[in-house]
Amino acid sequence: MKRWVGLFLAVVFVIGCASFRQNDSVPAPVAERSNAGAAKVNVLFVFTHTKQMIGYDTIPKIITAQEVVPAFNDIFSNAVKTFSNVANYAIFNESAFDVNMPARRKEKADLKAANDFAVDINVKTTESFPRTFIGGFVTLGSITLIPFPYVTNYEAVATIYDAKGNALKSYTQKDQIKTWVQAFLVFYYPFHPQERVREEVYLGMLRNIFLQMEAEGILNKQ
Repeated sequence: MKRWVGLFLAVVFVIGCASFRQNDSVPAPVAERSNAGAAKVNVLFVFTHTKQMIGYDTIPKIITAQEVVPAFNDIFSNAVKTFSNVANYAIFNESAFDVNMPARRKEKADLKAANDFAVDINVKTTESFPRTFIGGFVTLGSITLIPFPYVTNYEAVATIYDAKGNALKSYTQKDQIKTWVQAFLVFYYPFHPQERVREEVYLGMLRNIFLQMEAEGILNKQ
């Protein structure tokens, strides 16, 4: 009996959380304008994903796209449909190991030379170490009876370059996830899972940026 009680409590403590998207800082998407009549272009999307625990990490650390959101490929495939004049596209994901891999750096340069535009997208994930440490202390010290919010900030900065390497324009999107941890929130978890909210944030940032690019026709050949 004790075994099952212990297992139940462990499950409650693990999934007793609920995540909410705090998207007040995200501007509403601009009105979509089709560029169907524009010339078709080839685009390279270069993604750099970084994570930093403010107060603990000196600099942001490069991580994989799947560490930010496991369904990265599906989300990008959905967001890229925003563009009406992108004929072909390629994706290059930066890696922390690229510094020791000349072949990878050459591959990136070759891809940029082979496409009409390059879109560098830097997705930053930041958390506060003091807040997380104190939150963990309060949560564990009270056996999760005292709820505490863990905050994760997201920022996506996209810079567009033409075939000559000239920077044309930059776009920025920000969002935030607040995750409350408490044993009784196990009943809220099915309706507010962190995994789904994280996907909503990532997809929302990409879509908003791509909508602005599409509306302004930034990927049109001059």
